[in-house]
Amino acid sequence: MLPCRTLRRCVSGSERGARAAWHLERIVERFGLLTVIVLGEAGTPAARAVQEGLNGEHLPQLCLIMAAGPS
Repeated sequence: MLPCRTLRRCVSGSERGARAAWHLERIVERFGLLTVIVLGEAGTPAARAVQEGLNGEHLPQLCLIMAAGPS
């Protein structure tokens, strides 16, 4: 566990405890990249699951689920 003083230095990015400057453009870019990564990580397993289901092994069950529609 880090002491509070050490943690504050790590967060501020300065040994003297000065506050780090915020760059709005970089923060927006980082959140955008994070969103792309999260969507990609969530979409890949979903696409693989659909692809595996359409390979023929589970096709009859999928057709029944689609025919039943939303509950």
